[in-house]
Amino acid sequence: MKTKLAVALLPLLSGVALAHSGEGHDMNAMWQKSMARKPLAIGAAFAPDGRLWRAEIKQGLIELAVSSDFGQQFVTQGKVNVEAEIIAADGENRPQLVFGPKGEIGVGWTQSLPQPFSGNARFAWSNDGGKSWSAAQTINDDKAPISHRFLALDWGRQGLTAVWLDARDKVAAKAKKRDYRGSALYSARFDAASGRFGSNLKLADHSCECCRVALAHDPDGTPVALWRHVFDGNVRDHALQRLDGKSSLQQVSFDAWKIEACPHHGPSLAIDADGTRHLTWFNQNSGPNLLFYGRMPAKANKPENVQGFGNPEQQASHPVVASAGQTVVLAWKEFDGKQSSIRSMLSRDGGKTWGAPATLLTSSNEADHPQLLQSQGRIFLIWNIPEQGSKVVELRSEGN
Repeated sequence: MKTKLAVALLPLLSGVALAHSGEGHDMNAMWQKSMARKPLAIGAAFAPDGRLWRAEIKQGLIELAVSSDFGQQFVTQGKVNVEAEIIAADGENRPQLVFGPKGEIGVGWTQSLPQPFSGNARFAWSNDGGKSWSAAQTINDDKAPISHRFLALDWGRQGLTAVWLDARDKVAAKAKKRDYRGSALYSARFDAASGRFGSNLKLADHSCECCRVALAHDPDGTPVALWRHVFDGNVRDHALQRLDGKSSLQQVSFDAWKIEACPHHGPSLAIDADGTRHLTWFNQNSGPNLLFYGRMPAKANKPENVQGFGNPEQQASHPVVASAGQTVVLAWKEFDGKQSSIRSMLSRDGGKTWGAPATLLTSSNEADHPQLLQSQGRIFLIWNIPEQGSKVVELRSEGN
């Protein structure tokens, strides 16, 4: 079934890289330069009532704004954190926004520390609709000045879960002069009664160290994590795990990509009401394509209908996926040497067939990676371009 995209552009106020290997570089200088960059990435999410919330970094503080008209106008809601800190807001690190069942709002972020590539997973919450905020807390319970980064949050029927990439096991192995591939994946659950996250739980050793984690939840509310994993032989494929305390990780991509660095390209995950999982990822070892989509029914062991998309000659990168009923949308960034563009494809049959790619937006200025958001059966793309302001695009099939 071929489906053409129709887009509604709504005004909103306001390339492919490999990770550090450390060899031949001044790591401290690289890190200081990274921390000094102007924040590029924003966080955005729809609340259950349909209002669009935005989180952006201004002088070390997280400023929230809310829109009741899909981004045409925003009203500032104030700052989340009282004390300014260096917050990672570029690449695949961005502020996280989640909403609880009783009007709670949670905001998570990565606090950058002076030591190269180190940080803390941080969080604050409001139980009065954003009028007031708790003190910021550090989720990682070791409090060591090492890497705890790329935080992801999910607030489902089973509560609020945090997942992040954590270097504590790598540091411990290095102290014992043992090899350790990548980082580890850690999680923690939020206790609303105390207003604190509990003890940290290691989910898996050997995650890729600089690729974002995708976090969603199954129809029963159980969180599901998808991440780039470092398998034996330094193969950097993807793993998925239900965070139910009994499931183990399962490999869900089989590209056999061996690389001695982190590609800074994490996956994306959306889960339908029937438990079907939609996955996207980046890989440079499977023919001409760089970006891939797979559809994974609830009880399947691996994705089916895996297909490549995007133009590799224009550096197709950072794919994201969202679903609403039988509508599934893919979005990604391309760069032709002069300007970046956001491209998209749409499926109306749950990811079984796809329409032709369409260009949604272009910019010759530095721009964030695309985000897809779902609200009340509608799917929106948000793309932040600091020099131009961010853009909101509703994606829908013609005739809807």
